[in-house]
Amino acid sequence: MTINADDFEALQQPAIRDALRTHAALQGDAFMLRFGSTAGWPSRAMAEQLRCRHKARAKLPDWPIDELLFTLQAIEQCSSLATARFKASLVNGRILDLCCGLAVDAIAMAQAGCSVTAHELDTDLARLVRHNAAKLTVDLTLLERDSMQALTDYHAEAFDWIYADPDRRAGGRTRDQRALSLAECSPQLDTHLEALARVAPRMLIKLPPGLDLASLQREMPSCQRVLFISHGGECREALAVCDHHAAARHHAVTEAVILNDDGSVRYALADDRRPVPSAVPPAAWLYEPDPALLRAHALAALANAHGLHPLHPDVSVLTAAQRAPDFPGRVSRVIDHGRYEPKRLRKHLKQLGITTAQIARRHFPYPPDTIAKQLRIGSSGSRRLLCYRDCDDTLCYVLCVPE
Repeated sequence: MTINADDFEALQQPAIRDALRTHAALQGDAFMLRFGSTAGWPSRAMAEQLRCRHKARAKLPDWPIDELLFTLQAIEQCSSLATARFKASLVNGRILDLCCGLAVDAIAMAQAGCSVTAHELDTDLARLVRHNAAKLTVDLTLLERDSMQALTDYHAEAFDWIYADPDRRAGGRTRDQRALSLAECSPQLDTHLEALARVAPRMLIKLPPGLDLASLQREMPSCQRVLFISHGGECREALAVCDHHAAARHHAVTEAVILNDDGSVRYALADDRRPVPSAVPPAAWLYEPDPALLRAHALAALANAHGLHPLHPDVSVLTAAQRAPDFPGRVSRVIDHGRYEPKRLRKHLKQLGITTAQIARRHFPYPPDTIAKQLRIGSSGSRRLLCYRDCDDTLCYVLCVPE
């Protein structure tokens, strides 16, 4: 649902704004059941704002949400405030945002002191961006033009950075398909490289974390680094950092960046292309890396940095006899491990008084629900049962508790 001009005006009425604040705790559907036929109220637009605001409070915690307007699609697709602030720390000077959407990134860059020019073709969404920027007292230039066509109007190096958050084009892969190339996105940046390089020497591109790195390197030869950004234990997005003046790289440097809630960096580690240490049986501690480290192919760098070893060359779970300080991921204390023989293990767990465990598997033939049935345990509780294959292709398990 979009907010057209009539809905926009109605939502500015003091009585409507007061009603939204009064009923802020209601979900959109509950609001419609109670107030859907209230005379003089744009009830559907109000219910949509309540849905959006529940999401926005989690995603944009420092913004005055009740003063702002959103669409559901825009708030679902926009950056979180933490990732937006991190991106703002990467750029400087004059910024051209090619496809700003709700403009969370553009606003964060402007708040960081950049001079931002943003493009947004959707007139209804552009109206919301101007409204929100005014409420946030942020100065940015917003143009309702096709950004690719507008490139020819800018003089050489009119900007210091170009920022792009391209969307999947119709007919492209669905969101649950991980591999993605620029050719499947809109605007199609790879067909405008010369124009982009003329307007700004550097470029920052936001992409899903499952992007196809090989395709990206072919389509964007100026890409120097790819950052995989994690916040709240989830790999949220990837950022391609491009420099059109630098020599093309055969392999862009990949790096994992884990953020604090304010957008500052808590942990960062690049793939140093060293081999993964040798695999060993479980020791006293088990370590499961933040997903951004796996996306960045930084498992070997992580293991070498903390003195850890994998359980198997193809298993992204590490172990060590000592407790590694400040490990970026899940840390568990091993309480038992051995071969996975269902009858024997079922009896062993019963003797230990264990009737439930969180079940996970790595390089293992049975899914968690099958494992639970074989062991006759529930899939819950604080203990964690990890099932995997060792280097001899033997089915094994590790029972552990979180640190």
